[in-house]
Amino acid sequence: MAILLLSASMLTAGNSVFSFEGLPCQFYGNDIYGISMGNTGISDVFRKNTGFGNPAILATTNRTLFSTGLMFGWTGYQSRDGVKRSYRDNSLDFPYFSIAVPVNQHHFGFQFNSFASGVVQCQNTFSWTDESVAPADTLEITELQKVDQYIYRADLMYAIHFPHLNLGAGLNYYIGHDIRRFSQNADYGIFNTNEKLESGFKNPSATAGATLDYKNAALGVYYSLGCTLEGNATRTSIHETEDMGEVKFSVPGQLSAGLTYKLADEHRVAADYLVSFWKNAEYGDYENNGWKAGLGYANEPREGSHKTFFGRLAKRAGLSYRLLPFEANGKAVTETAVSTGFSIPLKNSENRLDLGIQYLWRGNLDDNSLQDRSVMFLVGITGYDIFSKAFNRSAPREIPEAEETGE
Repeated sequence: MAILLLSASMLTAGNSVFSFEGLPCQFYGNDIYGISMGNTGISDVFRKNTGFGNPAILATTNRTLFSTGLMFGWTGYQSRDGVKRSYRDNSLDFPYFSIAVPVNQHHFGFQFNSFASGVVQCQNTFSWTDESVAPADTLEITELQKVDQYIYRADLMYAIHFPHLNLGAGLNYYIGHDIRRFSQNADYGIFNTNEKLESGFKNPSATAGATLDYKNAALGVYYSLGCTLEGNATRTSIHETEDMGEVKFSVPGQLSAGLTYKLADEHRVAADYLVSFWKNAEYGDYENNGWKAGLGYANEPREGSHKTFFGRLAKRAGLSYRLLPFEANGKAVTETAVSTGFSIPLKNSENRLDLGIQYLWRGNLDDNSLQDRSVMFLVGITGYDIFSKAFNRSAPREIPEAEETGE
């Protein structure tokens, strides 16, 4: 496929120049705290963890918690097809929303997240001369291609807590769309083209996981079943709208393991590894099984142990490395990200604001003729234990004055 100049009008939610090859962006179930700690967290039971990629983590919550996050920033696209071209785009993602409700040792939860995505638009303008007529007719042609792929996942989860052991399971429901647009405008009347191919698909699946902790170490593991999403496609052009029939898309099975170790009361490290079995997908043409490895460090001060504001902040940093399941220009596509962040405790001890920043580079011009470079700001909020406070039934009322009596 010819590499098109990515210099079209601004796309508010673009995320990768590799979106025409597959789904380059994926959410692994970690909260903003974990994403800014090297995208780790599936075994981190030593903090208020609201990243439920591993449903067993749900059992670490001892109060009803709400958590959500936002990722926004800029992505710089570059392509090289004889000529090097570049464009900077805005990026925006709403990675997750979750609620956790504990009932004694039983825990119930719901999470909605963006499982995978690929969004980008490309525009190229060139001239074409018709030599068959006299005088020769030169047209300026503008081609525009857009792709908008998103797969969302909703999870209903249950976890149970035992001493040193948490077990969890979740019912997952995937729903997604794939919208491709192509237009060609040459101010040439009926020869202009504007087409859209739109697909929608959905289906359920399941996930099971566990954590095992002892003293200063914790191990986490989970497996998500692969499934086939089914739906229908519609093609729309300037002439007609037609039903393209049934479409199917394979979501891969995922196996992940992680280890968290406390170096001291306030310091710990975490490492995660996850493999996605894209190569075994029934519907899809993938060259590799994608995988991701992450390593992170956190400093979590004990409450009341530091007097300065900076000393009371939970601080962290990490890095991750990922192999994407598809190739570009016949070469594998890899992704590296470094991140750092801190948490601000709010008035209630259960509430916190997580802030972070991530720098990511995906692919490179020498191997893939395409590359991404992005800076993303991370914002997460956790807390609001709405069921832990008794309802205030007090109201103003008149209190009669004491009556004076004599002997």
